[in-house]
Amino acid sequence: MTSAPEAVSAETRVARELAAALKRNGVPYLFGIPGGGSSIDLIEACRAEDIPFVLVQHETTAALMAVVCGELTGSCGACISIMGTGAINLAGCATYAFLERHPLLCITETYGLDGAPLMSIQKIDHGATFAPYCKDEITLGSDDPGRQIDDAIRLAMAERPGPIHVDYPQSMDGGPPARTARNTPPAPSRPEGDLEAIANEIDRAEKPIIIAGPVVLRQHAESELLRLAERLHCAVMVTSKARGVISEDHPLYAGIISGVYGEGTLEGRMVHKSDTVLAIGLDRMELLTPWKHRQPLLTLDVIPVSADDAVGEPLLTASGPMPMLLDSLTATVRQRSTWQTSEIEDFWSQAMNELGAEGADLNAASVPGQHRHRFRHRPSRAAGHVGGSQQLVSAQTDDSPVRDASGVLDGGRGRRPCVGRDADLDGVACFGSRVWAAYLGRRIPVLDVAAY
Repeated sequence: MTSAPEAVSAETRVARELAAALKRNGVPYLFGIPGGGSSIDLIEACRAEDIPFVLVQHETTAALMAVVCGELTGSCGACISIMGTGAINLAGCATYAFLERHPLLCITETYGLDGAPLMSIQKIDHGATFAPYCKDEITLGSDDPGRQIDDAIRLAMAERPGPIHVDYPQSMDGGPPARTARNTPPAPSRPEGDLEAIANEIDRAEKPIIIAGPVVLRQHAESELLRLAERLHCAVMVTSKARGVISEDHPLYAGIISGVYGEGTLEGRMVHKSDTVLAIGLDRMELLTPWKHRQPLLTLDVIPVSADDAVGEPLLTASGPMPMLLDSLTATVRQRSTWQTSEIEDFWSQAMNELGAEGADLNAASVPGQHRHRFRHRPSRAAGHVGGSQQLVSAQTDDSPVRDASGVLDGGRGRRPCVGRDADLDGVACFGSRVWAAYLGRRIPVLDVAAY
């Protein structure tokens, strides 16, 4: 006799569909603090999908860990909190993800439509709390919640990446009516804009310089960028979040740009040598001050960028898939040597000499105090090699030690550790001067988060 199929509640079905959506979108971990009902259902459903849940002691820690996890794996981070005060704690790191361009799902428990009018405990308007810091906010419903999560992750990861708030009702009785993520803005599928004119402008320039931003990493266009740089034999600077697009041992690597423009700064000194700036995937959120360089500015990006969000006032712009843009430009510009390798080597030698930092054991403590303001804006080659196609996450510490799950990794004293996917320590995240470390591989071992 055939047994009757197991009766599944709407809440269990929603949790299973949500977990399945996380799995097919490559979300490897769920971080957070559960409350009851819907969050417990989700944790169990994630376990069945082989998505481990990592319990923490504070919701901000959960969101930070989710951000770093997404950064290292090229996926969207996911975290969960209880309603009310827990959601407020989660919103703090949603602000960080929003400002720093990290895709993140902030999932918060909420009352169902029937129960909400009868409750007051921890009852706040989550949507209004998250709205200023999120690309969108949705409420899960019982009708195809998996598609809602698919759409939310797609929007979170679209340029420019950012957090999505997901209200997750404890009960599906009586609703609530689902709110679905807005449509993801379509990115150009082929190059658009002034690409031919950009090539002509580069050919006219005597000393162009490339400044690469994090979009190059997110588009996996490192090799295309390197081919363009080597065809022009021009200096390449990167933003802090774009470290890794070119090896820091490459003879064309010319350091980091942060938006400190004085001619006395190392980055200002290098940019002032150029007569044209080619900004590739450069995002204004990484610049500490408004763009002030006067050279002609040419920009390449994945999406058209409005004048309100643009870096400076570009002379010419083009948008489209970054590998395609760079390949087209490389095929169009004439091959030549615009920078002498010795010129870049002399720049590094002079910089290291001025900093009193010629030794291989360079850290901030070894730099004379009067020069540390310069050091802050120029991470050293001695800080470590950055390679591969994945962006690393690094942390600047002061006198606080950097610790891993088993003990002290570094004694602090201002050292700036540089780690990548192929390093023993796969991720280091910084929140102010407090640093937590997480191993990300097949699993996350026991992690001491009590202090955070």
